[in-house]
Amino acid sequence: MANGIMQRFKGRIAVAVGGVLQGGTPSQGVFTTNAAPTNGTSGTLANIATKGSLLSDTTNGALYYNTGTGASPTWSAVTIP
Repeated sequence: MANGIMQRFKGRIAVAVGGVLQGGTPSQGVFTTNAAPTNGTSGTLANIATKGSLLSDTTNGALYYNTGTGASPTWSAVTIP
């Protein structure tokens, strides 16, 4: 694993702080939640999910992507025709 930034626990990868790093640069990730996400600096995955990250709402069966920033995510619903 990348210098202790991530660890595997019971088949899942846990990220301690700051999202997923790839070569020292924040990278997009795929996350899950059990509710619709909230936007803004104190919203869902603020300071963790970078722009372009995906978020799956497992309760409502919806998929979102971050069109904002890592510090202030804006979760936009993915529409599949």
